[in-house]
Amino acid sequence: MRRLVSELFAVPPTSMGMRGDRYLWEAMRKHFYEKRTIIPKTDEAFQECIKLAFDELTSSSSERKNGIFIKEFDKGGMSSGFICEDFWIGQGLQYSLEAYYRASDADKCYQ
Repeated sequence: MRRLVSELFAVPPTSMGMRGDRYLWEAMRKHFYEKRTIIPKTDEAFQECIKLAFDELTSSSSERKNGIFIKEFDKGGMSSGFICEDFWIGQGLQYSLEAYYRASDADKCYQ
């Protein structure tokens, strides 16, 4: 059974860097669902998939370190609309990788 990357974004992390990160998490889920992106076979391909989606959705590079403002994520408040690259490079990517590994292990059980 071929699963979608969007499934790995169904449950967000309990804490994130800035207020816009939660909206980006949901935008990533929606992005992968609308594109019907299949979970890649390798973790390297999965990480590249995440980085490309991040760059596309933020019109930026995941390598920047100064914060990214996304107007459509601005719901009011001090850090509203801002994305924390440190969160995405560290915890966000790690959290999604853990979901990837769980899904990979579950798929092995059904083969």
